[in-house]
Amino acid sequence: MNRFLRNPYFWSACPKAELFKESPLLFGDSLVLHEHRLSAHHLTPGARSRITLRLENWRSTVTELSLATRLIDRDGYVLWEAQGWPAGRSTRTWQPYAQHIDERVIEIPEYARYGSYMLELYTFDPATLGKLPVSTLPDQRPIGESVILDYINIYDDSTLLKTDPPIDFGNRFRLMGSAVQRPSQGEGQVEISLLWKLLRDLEDVGASYVWTVQILDQKGTLQAQQDSPLLGGLLPVTSLRTGSEVIETARIMLPERMKENPFRILVAWYDLRTGERLPVAVNGVPAGDSYLFAGPR
Repeated sequence: MNRFLRNPYFWSACPKAELFKESPLLFGDSLVLHEHRLSAHHLTPGARSRITLRLENWRSTVTELSLATRLIDRDGYVLWEAQGWPAGRSTRTWQPYAQHIDERVIEIPEYARYGSYMLELYTFDPATLGKLPVSTLPDQRPIGESVILDYINIYDDSTLLKTDPPIDFGNRFRLMGSAVQRPSQGEGQVEISLLWKLLRDLEDVGASYVWTVQILDQKGTLQAQQDSPLLGGLLPVTSLRTGSEVIETARIMLPERMKENPFRILVAWYDLRTGERLPVAVNGVPAGDSYLFAGPR
């Protein structure tokens, strides 16, 4: 019997959701994650989603294992976390090759900042707090002590300024909308959230493309900027397919002289290997190699 064949009827009783990852993962030498589902990939602050995991133990074990899931941003900030027995049962009681369902409610705090957050999973021994190594199956290739399974976009659609018509960058990325939060009194950080839609599988596009968000003064002089690959390069390129949407938030410290002055925002994509920017098109009409819009007053 091929232990990696999925039961096509297994998910029939579960809510409809995108099947994101298909390759089984081995934690330690016995615990296997076959599949997972998210009930929603786009949430507003204060909303909830549900993650469902299909797990299996290859052999009886005397070790008590805990399973941790958490949402983290590109800087490692933990927005949400849940730890406990897998499927709510002690792993000492699991029979070999019996499958179990673990369901967890992901609660997004009201204060959550806009952005895409990675869903990380790992297992550990609560007696020692040591994490179990993770490997792919069937080749058992080591990939570390944790795995990024998925991502969740957090933003309120009603607060986004729609880009109409959408702006295309090199027939690879489409800018769908933006939201800019100017620093409050006494602070110097501006938050620029950009909603992107992939026009091609990221695996085909390649991982070398980087977005840049630049702050320009009224004369067009560069004052500050932030550059980053999509999702900070933390999510495997195979995870993002044509039509996937990702919200990226640039948090940029403004120079003191710019805090009270108007500024403009330049957005572009470039190839990290060559520095060459992707061409920009609006309704199929070439429009240079960047998109420029006014910042909030």
